[in-house]
Parts: sequence; structure tokens; C-alpha cells
Amino acid sequence: MGCTNVRLIDYMMANIAMLPDITIFCFVGGSISSLIEIANTGVTSNIALVIVLGVTLAVSIIGMIVISYYAKKKFDSMAQKINSFTTENEAFEQSLSEIKTDFDYSPQSYGSTPSALLKNSF
Repeated sequence: MGCTNVRLIDYMMANIAMLPDITIFCFVGGSISSLIEIANTGVTSNIALVIVLGVTLAVSIIGMIVISYYAKKKFDSMAQKINSFTTENEAFEQSLSEIKTDFDYSPQSYGSTPSALLKNSF
């Protein structure tokens, strides 16, 4: 998307994923006027509205908790994969450095230059 490395499909999916939150925020914002009306007139005159508001509010809160739980679970599994990859990479680099030290063919390891080694070998 222009200035960033975000792909169009990722951007669209993020916008679609925000719809439940936006719906809940709009519902709560729209319900405030109804709650004020109930507070002014009393609960007994609008019992059906109170029940509907209470049930939808409870469902909204439960939905946010469930979505947060599964999102955290997915994030933790992704973080664990990244950490295991990093650990495997570090182990590979460690074994590679051990192999390099085992096969050190530098002139300093033999105490002479390559030309001196050739003269001494024949």
C-alpha cells in the first residue's frame, strides 16, 4: 500500500477483522441514549428494552473475551515458532563454527606459509 510493505490483501483482511469491534462500539454509543431514557423514566416502563440491552451487552463482552483468548493463543503459537526457529538457527551457527575450527587450514595453524609446506612435503 504505497509507502509501506503491507499487501493489499492483508490491509483488506485487517479492515474486515475490525468490523466486530466497530459494531460493538456503535451499539454501545447508540445505547447510551436509551440508557439515559430508562434512567429518567424508570426501569419498570421499559423492561423489554432493558433485557435486550443487557443480553446484547453480555454477548458483546463475551465475544470480545473469546476473540481475545483465541487471538492470544494464535499469537503465542506464532511466537513459539519464531523462538524455536531462532534457537535452531543459533544451534546451527554454533555447530558451523565448531566445524570451521575443526578444519582450520590457515598458515598459522601449521606454523608456516603454504609455500614452505609445499617444499617440505616433497
